[in-house]
Amino acid sequence: MQVRSFWHLDSKKSFIKNQEVLKPESSEIQEFYSLCSNLSLGSERLVAKGRIPRSLFQKMKVPHQKGNFSFPIQYGYSLIVQDKDGNRFHLMHPHQDKILSNINELTLVPEDMSLQKAAQISNMETIVNAIWDSGFQYGDQILVCGIGSIGLLLAYTLKNQIGIDLKLKETNPHKQDILKNLGFDMLENDSTLFDVCFHCSAQEDGLKFCLNRSKSEAKIIELSWYGDKAINLPLGIDFHHKRIKLISSQVSKIPHQLSDKHTFTTRKKLIIALLKEINIPEVVYHTIAFEELPQFFQDLRAGQQPTAFLYTVTY
Repeated sequence: MQVRSFWHLDSKKSFIKNQEVLKPESSEIQEFYSLCSNLSLGSERLVAKGRIPRSLFQKMKVPHQKGNFSFPIQYGYSLIVQDKDGNRFHLMHPHQDKILSNINELTLVPEDMSLQKAAQISNMETIVNAIWDSGFQYGDQILVCGIGSIGLLLAYTLKNQIGIDLKLKETNPHKQDILKNLGFDMLENDSTLFDVCFHCSAQEDGLKFCLNRSKSEAKIIELSWYGDKAINLPLGIDFHHKRIKLISSQVSKIPHQLSDKHTFTTRKKLIIALLKEINIPEVVYHTIAFEELPQFFQDLRAGQQPTAFLYTVTY
């Protein structure tokens, strides 16, 4: 089987590798054709720019990854594929137009779920872990700070929760207007303090904002990842006086307090059920053709700031 795959050659250039030949290693391996993949801009931009600490090369490795973080590398981790009978599946796999896989690695996607939404399954694993880590309660005032792909999916997951007061913080005016039109309550210039802050902006100023807007005994759930970049935080002032809890939410593990109740399989079933209930409008998506990926990453490296919320790749 001849496949086309997307690679980062080095920290300055990406390309599509054509006519790579793959052969099944056993009769249990089947051919699947790619339909859609998700772009997780935070991690994938850091990979493309060579900003992954060497000490994390093994821990950051994703299923089916080829190459390594010192380049060249094939990277990506949410792909929707189809078999010869038209059944659609999700798996963790880099951006590639055809794959070989054992059916046991795949998760069946419901027939009535759109491809764009199905591609968010991996991101929703992050969302569910973050909510578990927050332990929010009815009556809590909750902030989601930084509305990219993770922030938006988190906001939609929390939007219809009865008994919480949800506000969003986003500095991009274009995104602010869209979010207001979608019915979200944006935090303006008031001085509201929060019981739980989910930080998703990947910016030092965003995390500082969450610290400044936290109540006593508040929790800040850190969903951003900074790669090899160090940040400065004001952990003097009220941080200890208020007993603020800064919590890392890490997707590759089930939170310890839930490890006797959930596995990766049960979490994925929960995620698919949640996605089926969330109405995500087309306006938040931006679709990129597979052939456009090299130029898209060139623009990211050059400093172009994405203005959409969810980015998906079509094949």
